[in-house]
Order: sequence, then C-alpha cells, then structure tokens
Amino acid sequence: MGATLNPYVAGDLIVFANEDGDAIAFDGWIVRSIIGFGLKSPVSILGREGNRTIIVDGRSFQQHCDNWELLGDIWRQTCDVGEGSIMLDEEGNIEAIVMDLGDNLGVLDLRLSGL
Repeated sequence: MGATLNPYVAGDLIVFANEDGDAIAFDGWIVRSIIGFGLKSPVSILGREGNRTIIVDGRSFQQHCDNWELLGDIWRQTCDVGEGSIMLDEEGNIEAIVMDLGDNLGVLDLRLSGL
C-alpha cells in the first residue's frame, strides 16, 4: 500500500503525514510510530540499538538490533527480523528509509517522490 506524505518538523522528530490520517514519525535513525495506512491500531517503536520493542494492538514484541554501520552512502542495521537502511544522496541528505518491522507488520519503505 502506498501513500503520498509531506514532511513536517515536530520537536525532535520528522513527521511524514497526509490529510488521510496516515503518519510516520522518524527521529533521524528509527521510525518511532506509524498511524493509519489501514492498520488496526498505531505502531510504536522504542529503542535504537540492542533491544528494541515494537508495540502494536496492546502487545509488545522484542527484537535485537546491531549497531548502525555506514557502507558507502547507506547506513545499515541488522535486526532479528530483518534489515533497516537509510540511503543518502551525494550531499548526505536522506533519500529513503527502509525498516523491517517483523511480526507480520511487513517492511516500511519510505522514499522521496520520484525515486
């Protein structure tokens, strides 16, 4: 499922949102919450490296994540449920964020329009 989102700064987060009520909060390293997109309830994510907790529908799931590693122009992180990556352009600006959420939540793939 795809949606067009606009970025907004909200405190220490970048929130990508649209008028349909879909929103993704990103702290510069990790997607912290996901609302809308046909989900039954919001998804919250706590932690960065080491143990991470995903909370959805009143249940919490633990996963272990290694440290972030810069390989060329891509930051990569391996977790129990899959990989996460932050792709940068030549100037170091974020072009794409991909994060495997596991537990049947799928893979979040957030990209600049046109990529």
